[in-house]
Amino acid sequence: MQKLFFTALLSLCLSGAPASEAQDLTACIVAQKVKDRGELSRATSLYTTCIQEGELMAGSRSIALNNRGNIYLGEGQYNQAIADFDESIKLNPEYSNAYNNRGMAKQLKGLYNAAIDDYAQALKIDESHLNAANNLAWIKATCPISSLRDGQLAITLASRVNKATDYQDSSSLDTLAAAYAEAGQFQAAIDHQQKAITLASENEKKQQKDRLSNYRQGKAYRDLSGL
Repeated sequence: MQKLFFTALLSLCLSGAPASEAQDLTACIVAQKVKDRGELSRATSLYTTCIQEGELMAGSRSIALNNRGNIYLGEGQYNQAIADFDESIKLNPEYSNAYNNRGMAKQLKGLYNAAIDDYAQALKIDESHLNAANNLAWIKATCPISSLRDGQLAITLASRVNKATDYQDSSSLDTLAAAYAEAGQFQAAIDHQQKAITLASENEKKQQKDRLSNYRQGKAYRDLSGL
């Protein structure tokens, strides 16, 4: 979606906006393509040049900051990621992706309340934001802080995501299984986890099988990655 947005903006620029704006948008598109190839250091550098030296409009700059923040997030540089998402949101307070991504960074830092707020805000802006719904369901099902968990809400959110994906997405099914386990419905958790495993990549299968073992023992899963 972000790449399509950049392409649309570039078309508008070429039809009449200043050449410098079109040039900077082209550089942002190149940065995203470089990121997609896995050249993260170069992509970060390209985005930084666009952000600091370019003449991007506020909406375009917001997306560029969000995209650079995603690189930092993937590399575990959570403070840098949050700083980029903060700035992205300042430029575009209705940018649901930036709220969702900031929520992930905060969750991984153990800032669970703040992460929940960001996921909720992303959904307030765009109730069809499946990533935000899945992320909020996950934290409500697996948060190590008991007062923040809500199994029934997690089931509601995760069910919505799975209906939208026709129950064919491993990550979403994994979340739904965790939600059922938190609610004490372990057979449903087992059934959905088993299906999730059949759809999972090899990298995902081990953790999902570990969760399945938990559910067979009548134990809910706790995500301790933020501790």
